[in-house]
Amino acid sequence: MADENRKNRIKELLKMSDYVPSILIETRKEGLEEGIKKGESIGIKKGIEQEKINVITNLLKESRDIEFIQKITHYSLSDIKKAAKLASINIKI
Repeated sequence: MADENRKNRIKELLKMSDYVPSILIETRKEGLEEGIKKGESIGIKKGIEQEKINVITNLLKESRDIEFIQKITHYSLSDIKKAAKLASINIKI
């Protein structure tokens, strides 16, 4: 009886093994797609942040005062300080 159960279990496992490769491929594909979406999202956020820094830096290089930059860009004082520091621009507050 135990031998028969074991044989049946082996047959079941062999049938399941036919599906395992396709499941693994599908799971891998889903993981890659999710990774690509996350990577794109991170890249977009970094690009927006870099553009913000570029805009502030360009305005500072044009000798625009901080109040003007805040009014036009709606960026915070801390954003302006950060951009100035990254561009090695001394600002007067």
